[in-house]
Amino acid sequence: MKKVLLIVASAALFFCSCQKEMELPQEKAQNPYAFKASIEELSTPTKATINSSHQFIWSAGDKIGIYTNNDWGTKNQPFTIDGEGGSSTGNFVWDYDSGNFTVTTANVAFFPWKKIGDDIINRVESGKVKLTLDDSYYGYTSGMMLTPLVASISRTGDAYDPIEFKHAGAAVKVTINNLPAGSHSIGMSIKNQQITGEFEITPPTSTELEAMTVVGTPDNTKNTFWLNFDPSDAARSFTFVFPVPALTAPKPHFQIWDENNILVWETKLKAQPDLGRGDILVMPETEITPYKQFNATSTEWTVWATLDGTNWQDIDMITDGSLCIAKGVVFTADGAFKVHKDMAWSVSYPTSNKDVTAGTYDIIFDPSGSDDAAKVRVVPSKCPYPKATHWSKITGATDLGATETANCYVIKAPGSYKIPCVKGNSNESAGTRASVSLLWETYNNGEDVTPNSVIAAVDYDVRDNYVYFKTPDTLKPGNALIAARDADGNIIWSWHIWIPQTDYTSSTYGNIYNHELMDRNLGALVAASTTSVPVESYGLHYQWGRKDPFLGAKNVTSSSQATVSGVAMSVATDHMTVAETIANPTVYAIYSTSSTWGPWLNPVADSPTLWKNGVKTIYDPCPAGYRVPGRDTSQPLHSSDLSGVTGWSDNGTDRYFTLGDPAAVFPYCGYIQENGVIGYVGSRSFIWMSGVDSDNAGYMMNVRTGDAHGRTSTVTSRGCTVRCVKIEGAPVPQAGASSITLNGNMDDWASAGAITGGGGIKEWKYGSDGSNLYFYFKIKVSSMKAESDGTYRTRRYIYIAMNTDNKTSTGAESLGYGSLTMSGCDALALVYPFKGTLPTGENVPTGLEFVAGLDDMSWTRTYPKGSKTAEGNITTYGYLSGDYIYLEVGIPRTAIGSPAAGNIQVEFSLSSDLSGPAVIPICAPSL
Repeated sequence: MKKVLLIVASAALFFCSCQKEMELPQEKAQNPYAFKASIEELSTPTKATINSSHQFIWSAGDKIGIYTNNDWGTKNQPFTIDGEGGSSTGNFVWDYDSGNFTVTTANVAFFPWKKIGDDIINRVESGKVKLTLDDSYYGYTSGMMLTPLVASISRTGDAYDPIEFKHAGAAVKVTINNLPAGSHSIGMSIKNQQITGEFEITPPTSTELEAMTVVGTPDNTKNTFWLNFDPSDAARSFTFVFPVPALTAPKPHFQIWDENNILVWETKLKAQPDLGRGDILVMPETEITPYKQFNATSTEWTVWATLDGTNWQDIDMITDGSLCIAKGVVFTADGAFKVHKDMAWSVSYPTSNKDVTAGTYDIIFDPSGSDDAAKVRVVPSKCPYPKATHWSKITGATDLGATETANCYVIKAPGSYKIPCVKGNSNESAGTRASVSLLWETYNNGEDVTPNSVIAAVDYDVRDNYVYFKTPDTLKPGNALIAARDADGNIIWSWHIWIPQTDYTSSTYGNIYNHELMDRNLGALVAASTTSVPVESYGLHYQWGRKDPFLGAKNVTSSSQATVSGVAMSVATDHMTVAETIANPTVYAIYSTSSTWGPWLNPVADSPTLWKNGVKTIYDPCPAGYRVPGRDTSQPLHSSDLSGVTGWSDNGTDRYFTLGDPAAVFPYCGYIQENGVIGYVGSRSFIWMSGVDSDNAGYMMNVRTGDAHGRTSTVTSRGCTVRCVKIEGAPVPQAGASSITLNGNMDDWASAGAITGGGGIKEWKYGSDGSNLYFYFKIKVSSMKAESDGTYRTRRYIYIAMNTDNKTSTGAESLGYGSLTMSGCDALALVYPFKGTLPTGENVPTGLEFVAGLDDMSWTRTYPKGSKTAEGNITTYGYLSGDYIYLEVGIPRTAIGSPAAGNIQVEFSLSSDLSGPAVIPICAPSL
């Protein structure tokens, strides 16, 4: 016999093929009606269990077919192995009726013998052995071999000679070490070649055997062979042997499917060498990546589910481009879901919510299905589908927090947007969000709200810590509240999205306050005027110190709230902590004692940190550039008697009062009472101010129809309106830190709010104590421009310019150092920590640490107020970590003078050009 060695390599798999001769037993069968059968041995198994030597072994129950040319009735008769097998040779016997037996001649044998109904699948017919390769072999055992065998039968005297079976075709062997749990079948396809169906072969007349050929015209649609196994066989190493005819340059394609008929794994190979009769391709033991085709989160379909019968949420689906799967969804007995498209309500399956019993399920969605039943399947969660890796379906989003973060973002044009998941008005992370919810939408009136008409969709992305949302293509004026949730579904922060019908403006209104006021209440869709005060001009309501809004009245005189889509306001039964209000932004807190007068907050002592007088805190509800007005009774807006203020006028009939010249219009929009009920709509206005009284309760201005008196009150549990004031020229919204030690330990900066920088400065903070004003800078290393020799001769410094009265035009004369000038500058600090070669590696202080205020060239200094030459040394300390430089700077108080009203304006730059620096006023009351 020939000896064949095939070695085949591809990008995915490595195959080899071997064939060798074997010595056949020479003894003859003693029973004239029994046959001793053996088979040519290959270097791989043929049919049965695989051992380390790839030895062929017969198995119990194996049947060979014997063709006779005489009177054995139907001439293709089965002979069954006698015993349990376990050897490469075996005796095969026939349980016949000797009374019906006459002399016969057996001349052809084949394996396997198989009969379905009256049809013998493998048989001898018209001088040919007819062989069928099909996929009807269930209960496949690891290593089983199904390649057909054919042999000539010879007879010496009254006894038949041992049968020497030969391989009629070839085979392909696949061994997978980590067959995924739940899988039940594996298929092998050979491109453009028939491998299933009926074949034929001429019985051998010598030791050689021809390869089998297709019966009739080749049908290339019959190019896949399936082996089915019990799902319990998965999650272990498993070997599959596929029978094939002789093949020309085959291109194998393997697929594994699970019990839900989902593709687990597939691989396609390049063309392999020809396979002839008796050849076998062998793939070494292989580790696979299950479900690797499910490599993305669906950009269209999500599961909208109520897991507990109460709270609805979006659940991501993984996809292979056709099917979508939500893995391991845990429902209680009241659970329900539907699958919807593009996070909208217009396209969803089933048509109505599908109820489920308690349990853990995989939801499988096939968009090509003909109806709900064909599209949506709910199966117990058994198969190990991958969890979704969530990428935002909202692309091209504009970063609303790139310049300044807030708790309220104003949208003026349709599009896609994203919000950094930080606490409003700061860069402090709100936590890691794992999901996003649209809590509610409103049109600020009594009109029924169509879901997703104000905000079309919300989303998030695992690659950043942002909240994504998009509007409809045509803006619908209204308000909405979006929440970020942690992995347990708890709200970690929420943001108010304000889409006004007309753009807001601001004005001093004849100096009724020391800052410009908005022309409308926070959340109002239009501004009220002396000729029109619609309910859309009323705006939203806030409890003092809280960042999240509550709805106003549904019409100009109603005691009912505006219509909402989503989570309606509920009322707490007790006062709440700040943390509880953050986690429950739609719950209205009340004061639960017998008295209705008092703060909602527990503990009350926390109230000074909520809305500080004159400072925009992280809880301030106003959009970027604005804040809650501070209490200042010297200003007309906060006067205890409005009757003498220019422009005061009451119009009870049209439900507003005016103040100033030109007049600011304030609607009588009522308030939410301590019990959560709206009252006095059309007859009274309440406007919150920041700051607290001696009892740590918030201030508000209370004006009612016909009453010319503005009054302060401490009913903090009420829900009142906010008229935001412009920050321009006013303090930034962050609190400073105190007791700073310049030692590179940033823990003592924790209480200081981070301020977004610019021009390579990631963020900065400030602080002060009795001796110094302190600054902290976080600077991108990439912003430090290196010279060709690796040194940092340019852009290796920070200029910090200060103006202590917040007016750039009224400070000292222009102060210059080199090309740096700043009109009205009171003090200038030059910090040169970056000279020489910048150190590399993590946490390397060499070349960056400075003590005693100077570097070795005395370039770290301040120029005090009123002097171009006098120097006041400053203290600096810095270090490098990863992609950022961290720098602390201490400036003596004596170098900056006495800030007016406790305010100071700061400009800084990483170069000598201050024509476009970051200019941010700060509030340092302790100065």
